[in-house]
Amino acid sequence: MANRKTRRNNQKNKKVEEKVLEATSSSTLNKVIIALLVICVLGLFYLLTVYITNKHSDKDTSTEETESTEATISYDKILIGKAFSMSDTDYLVLFYDTSNNDISSTYSDLMSKYKEKEDHLPIYYVDMNNSFNKKYATTEESNKGPTKAEELSINGPTLIKISNGGLVDYLEGEEAISSYLN
Repeated sequence: MANRKTRRNNQKNKKVEEKVLEATSSSTLNKVIIALLVICVLGLFYLLTVYITNKHSDKDTSTEETESTEATISYDKILIGKAFSMSDTDYLVLFYDTSNNDISSTYSDLMSKYKEKEDHLPIYYVDMNNSFNKKYATTEESNKGPTKAEELSINGPTLIKISNGGLVDYLEGEEAISSYLN
């Protein structure tokens, strides 16, 4: 009888040991699988990051290679808000849209020729295409008698002469501006 009990105990112990080994091996296997999944996910994030970084750096370098422009400061270009408040006693302000190549070329030439004159006034220009200046552009009738910049309403190329902070002359159109500057 003692042998039977011993055999039963041995069989029970073997079964318990097998269950413990199975549980241990399955939890170890689960841990290994989870670790591999985490490594795969991190690897995918790494590859995705490298791909995005290279994609953006390729665009940046190609842009840098093709667009190599030197920064310049234009002391003649002003915002419309400064039209009545420049430090000069007498000066001219030319308003036109610089995004239109034909107009821009014409008025740049006129200003250059005017500056070559011996007794010329300082001349500034306002880019009406600039987002800060667009609210003063109009398709309706312009205000030909403004006393301050906030009252300006510009319809097309315009030249004004300012003396002691007040408006002296107001000209519109290429022909009038051209004859005044020549």
